[in-house]
Parts: sequence; C-alpha cells; structure tokens
Amino acid sequence: MKNLSFAHDQHPPEHGGNLHAAIAQYGGERENWIDLSTGINPYSYPFALPAPHVFSSLPAATDIEKLEKAAQHYYNSAAACLAVSGAQSAIQLLAQYLSASHQQVHILGPTYNEYKRCFAQAGMKVSETSDISVSVDTDIAIICSPNNPTGEQFELSEILHHAQHAATIIIDESFAESIGGPSLTSQLSAQTKNIFILRSFGKFFGLAGLRLGFIFGPTPHISALRSLAGPWTISGIALDIAHQAFNDRAWSVQTLQTLHHLAKNCDRMADHVGWKAVGGCALFRLYETPNAKQAHEWLASHHIWTRHFSYHSKWLRLGIPHADQIARVKDVFSKMPSLK
Repeated sequence: MKNLSFAHDQHPPEHGGNLHAAIAQYGGERENWIDLSTGINPYSYPFALPAPHVFSSLPAATDIEKLEKAAQHYYNSAAACLAVSGAQSAIQLLAQYLSASHQQVHILGPTYNEYKRCFAQAGMKVSETSDISVSVDTDIAIICSPNNPTGEQFELSEILHHAQHAATIIIDESFAESIGGPSLTSQLSAQTKNIFILRSFGKFFGLAGLRLGFIFGPTPHISALRSLAGPWTISGIALDIAHQAFNDRAWSVQTLQTLHHLAKNCDRMADHVGWKAVGGCALFRLYETPNAKQAHEWLASHHIWTRHFSYHSKWLRLGIPHADQIARVKDVFSKMPSLK
C-alpha cells in the first residue's frame, strides 16, 4: 500500500476524453477523429428535443424530486437519492462533505484517479491498495465496481464482509449498466447507514455532455449533501431527457445487447494483433500490449484516440467503436507494425 499526496501536484490527472490534446499533437479536424479514449456509449440515446420553456426556465425543486424518484425506480433502489451534475461532481461533493468528519481514505486501485485528487485536496490522507480487505480498514473505503480500467466487479455481500471496520464506504457504479443483471444500488436498503453509491447517467446513455449523475445513500447524509450542493444542481434539459431515457426500457435492453456484440468485435481486432484482453466491460476494453505507448501513438497517427496509463506500460484501454467506425478501425489495426 502506498500513500499518495496530490495537494501540490503540478501534473494534472490523466484522463480520457481529451481529444483536443490529440488534435493539437497529431492534427486533423475533430470530425475526422475516432475517440476511443473514454467509456461512453457510442450510441447516444435518441431523445426528443425538450419544449422551449425548459431552456428558458429554472428547474423547479419538485421537478428535481420527480427525477430522483424516477432514478430510484430505474435503478431499483430503496435508498435516498440526490441528482448531481455528473459522477465527477458527486466525487467532489462527497470529498468536501466527508472531510469534516473523516481523516483517512483507502482507495481500491488502480482506478479512476479523480478520487485521489479530490479527497487529497479536501485535506484527507489518501492511500491506494489492491487488497479489498485492506481498503475497507479505514475511515473511508472507495471501491469502483465495475472498476475502471480493469472491469473488476464485487458483490455487495463481499464488500460488507470485509467492511467491519470502515466508517464509510463509497461504491462507484458508473459503469454498472454495461454488465446487466442486479447492481449494488438495487441491494442498498433505506436502513443502510454508512454506504454511498454513485451512478452515472451519461456513460450508458451516451450523453456525457448532459452532466448528470446520482448519489444513493443514507437519508440524513443525502439531505446534508443536498443542502451543501445548493439549488439547481442540474439543468432542466438534463431533467427532461433523463425522464425520456428512464422510461425507455426497450432501448436500454437493445443497446446493451449491441454493446456486448461490439465489445466482442473489439476483442477480435485486438487478438488479431496479438493483444491480450485483461479486463473491461461492454463500454470499454482493457488490453495488454507489448508496448502501450507505441500502440497509442500509432493509432493516434491514424486519428484514433485511445487511453494508456503512466502506471502500466502495457495497458491500453479502448472505448467501444460505433458500428459505422468498425471498418476504419479494423483497417488501421491490420496495418499496425510489430511493437517492441
């Protein structure tokens, strides 16, 4: 286990979705790039444009409450719910809120690096471990399931078994819809006192630009977080479109099937060039390559943007290409030179 301090880190955290950096380095126009650096569904939900008043009026508190109830129904959760402007905002809000009563955080990693940054900036001692039994022996334990980038999953019963000494547990289920079946959110009861679960709307519905996510947790804490967040945490546009998407179960079922099919296509392309699939889910795949940086640069030179990791020289993560992009991605893969 290692201690991580980010309070004065001059290097910004590494992220996917930074297509502007790819264009600045490798040229080309945005429309000519295939961005596989994120885990966002390439099939965006086909929403109807909201009515004009949605754009010109502030969302009412009752409208936000209705959306939170819709989210409880969609995610089948009995826990209290708070709508926020994306899972990233949820992380920042929880770090700010919990720093008043907690001092130490263990993160089960490697995982999404904003957890390290946000909790360290909130003044907490942050450590990372790969052992789940160590991760929960602290004030705050943070576990992503499915994990990004490995895709590793945990049952709530397993987490609770290890969580005898954790004051608070944060479970990030931003990619949970991509695996299908029951989620940890659905197993959270109204009586649970020390567990928060984060859900991302934008990833599965392919609408990351809406900036919408949810925090599920104990009612007193959700009420306190609501007060801390203040009014109008989400837009009326997000409210309207989320209602449309939550009510369209048929789209969710069909889209998940499509994503699983495309993920298998992605694995076959990787296998063709000798890469080993070592993790992921239906929204992204993680491959072990001979040299991830070389592979990343080769693909970037052909305007395909991927995600490699400074902490692992062989890991390359790819988002799922849209069916319209498969032929071009296959062609670039077929011409890839041997990596060293």
